[in-house]
Amino acid sequence: MSKSDRQFLNWVLESAVVIGLVTWLGKWLDSRLATGANCLALLLLLGFGLEGYSLYKIIKSAEKK
Repeated sequence: MSKSDRQFLNWVLESAVVIGLVTWLGKWLDSRLATGANCLALLLLLGFGLEGYSLYKIIKSAEKK
């Protein structure tokens, strides 16, 4: 397995953990805050944004090599 394959697999596993934690935290915040704000959607958007940026960095570092 090449280094880039390991980096991509690591990113996939990390993404699954981050999205799972963000989902759990969003549901927890929604149950604690009675504001009507959809914390789950906002945190998922933030989580996907962070994961997209991390994938962008992996791709850019692979292109430099």
